[in-house]
Amino acid sequence: MTDILDIIAQRHDAQAPTEVEVPEWGVTLYFTPLTASERSAIRKGIDPDDDGEMLISGLIRKARDKDGKPVFTDDAKTRATLAGKAEFSVIRRIMNAASGASPIASADDVKNG
Repeated sequence: MTDILDIIAQRHDAQAPTEVEVPEWGVTLYFTPLTASERSAIRKGIDPDDDGEMLISGLIRKARDKDGKPVFTDDAKTRATLAGKAEFSVIRRIMNAASGASPIASADDVKNG
């Protein structure tokens, strides 16, 4: 059993971060693969039906700069700015790209161009 756990740990440590260009903000963000414990931390205290807050929490906790340092501070100002000023479509696109998901346009995204 230890061999497979070693393989899992080595694979996790060896994975390069996913690079996500965010031209709207003039930055490139970097994301490591999401682990089960990170997913739990991101979801803690958030209504499971609140997609926006879930994405914001994930962005705050997972986004890194090229040196691996967190881009955001998890505080009220950061959450308020992301929730009230950042376009939801941009946050969703970032998090979809970070997870390797194909972007899905909502009716609002299509309507707003």
